[in-house]
Amino acid sequence: MKEHHLAIRASTLACLFCVTGAFTNLHLRNAPRGRISPSLSTLASRLHVSAPSSFRRSGKHCVFAGSIAPAAPDDFEDGLPPEPATPDTDSPTSTPFQRIADSKQAVPTLAALLRFTIPTLGIWLAGPIMSLVDTSVVGLSSDLELAGMGPATNLCDSFIYLFTFLAVATTNLLAGALADGDEAKSQTVVSHALAIALGAGILVMLVIEIAGKSMLAATIGADGPLLIPVALKYTNIRALGAPFVLVGMVAQSSLLGAKDSVTPLLVTLGAGAINLILDMTLVSFGKCGIAGAAAATVVAEMVGTVVLLRALKRSQGPRRFYPFIALSSPVKDIAKFFTFAGPVFFALFGKSLCYTSLGIAAQMMGAVPLAAHQVMLRCFFFFTTFGDSLSTTAQAFLPGFLVDDNKLAIGKVVRRLVSISLGVGGLNAMLAGLLPSFFPGLFTTSAAIVGQMHLIAPWLSLCLLAHACTMALEGTLLAERELRFLASSYAINTLLVLVGLRRLQHVAAGIQGVWACLLYFQVSRCIIFALRLLSKHGLLQRARRRASRMFESLGGRTRGHGGDDARIGGKGLSVVD
Repeated sequence: MKEHHLAIRASTLACLFCVTGAFTNLHLRNAPRGRISPSLSTLASRLHVSAPSSFRRSGKHCVFAGSIAPAAPDDFEDGLPPEPATPDTDSPTSTPFQRIADSKQAVPTLAALLRFTIPTLGIWLAGPIMSLVDTSVVGLSSDLELAGMGPATNLCDSFIYLFTFLAVATTNLLAGALADGDEAKSQTVVSHALAIALGAGILVMLVIEIAGKSMLAATIGADGPLLIPVALKYTNIRALGAPFVLVGMVAQSSLLGAKDSVTPLLVTLGAGAINLILDMTLVSFGKCGIAGAAAATVVAEMVGTVVLLRALKRSQGPRRFYPFIALSSPVKDIAKFFTFAGPVFFALFGKSLCYTSLGIAAQMMGAVPLAAHQVMLRCFFFFTTFGDSLSTTAQAFLPGFLVDDNKLAIGKVVRRLVSISLGVGGLNAMLAGLLPSFFPGLFTTSAAIVGQMHLIAPWLSLCLLAHACTMALEGTLLAERELRFLASSYAINTLLVLVGLRRLQHVAAGIQGVWACLLYFQVSRCIIFALRLLSKHGLLQRARRRASRMFESLGGRTRGHGGDDARIGGKGLSVVD
């Protein structure tokens, strides 16, 4: 078995070296003269690295082209048509990045926002579904390996989650650069983000490989001697894919920042299919167990990342203003990137700390309430992907209007996103609330656990209703670069949640008290974010003032020609969305 495990690790490492060659290929292709380091130039001359012909092709779109379909006539309002794009005289064809940088965007309709949000939702859902497939396949193979897979996946996924701030920062900064019409700046943002993600991924890989055993021992507890060797089989292989996961995350976010949600969805579906096929081959038929599941995941991540990078490079077009993956001045560039990403990291850390504390508090309630809590919390995280996709949509669409200082358009987009979030939140609340009543067998056969799930169900529904709206507002604040406000609000809310959970030890609130704290966390964020946007320094209030001045001016000019009766209906103009 040990030789089997070593063979799998060797095969995975071979894939790692092959795909690293693709990274070098992407870096050297079309880099500006003088911007490639001597070591890389020497490497290129020795290896005769050249880009695939598909990189140089243009014209018809392919499945993974990373292109944005032309806008349908009904995507934008008739009253606010986009200005014609400036022709690109340096290139015979137009790329998605060039089209966005050279054009003014119009206010998207509800249908246009949904066309972007729905594929984004598929991207967010792919991760939980792939984890479910891995768990199912390994569980059918061995109960011991299934038990060891829990802490192993938690360790790997926790490290990756801590670096999702890179994706948030990339989407926001790139959308802002494209809204400025600065194609060179957009390439610089992507290049720096990819380089930072690659370095962070290597760091995560080394930490898990070196300290993984100690971290697993600290979390597993009494069953450590039995489960740690099994869990290490998974973490030692999964760690090899960390650089690809973070680089792929940034590449995916770059395409989303360019308003392309279809290409990342197709790549994610393709990677999921590869993962499923390899799971069945290595685990079900090859009897490789938990090590085979880890290898399947890593290979799928590698392939998906390479395809995303090719799609991203094609989207940027043939003109290179900056190397594809590079840091011109590492300390300066990293500091500049973290000026935005740092507060986002602290916000995500506060959110993670809150959810972790909820789990610790649930452990004090006993085995049955804890089991019900875990089931309902998994349901909560599954449905929160709908809200996360709305946050991404806000960050992709709003920067263009912020750069143009188009407050009326900003107000329209935000109100439409909030409208979508209310519908999505209501649907999530209804579906999640019905799970314990109609589908309890999906999770457990214990009547005691199902009874606790019924107690939690109303709280789960209310949390999901608030979460969707909260994430739409949070995405708006991220687009407006309200970073210090977000970090401070998360710090205060997390502290209050921790205090509330501490008080549960002295109050017989049971598991419902834990979920009441979670509901407070969702509702308080929603109210605080809404008040920020409605305040005199926020987006919606500025949009209302701008619209009022605009229509007052129009009304005044009309009265100058025909008096009060010349106004529409004799009642003047009003702001109508």
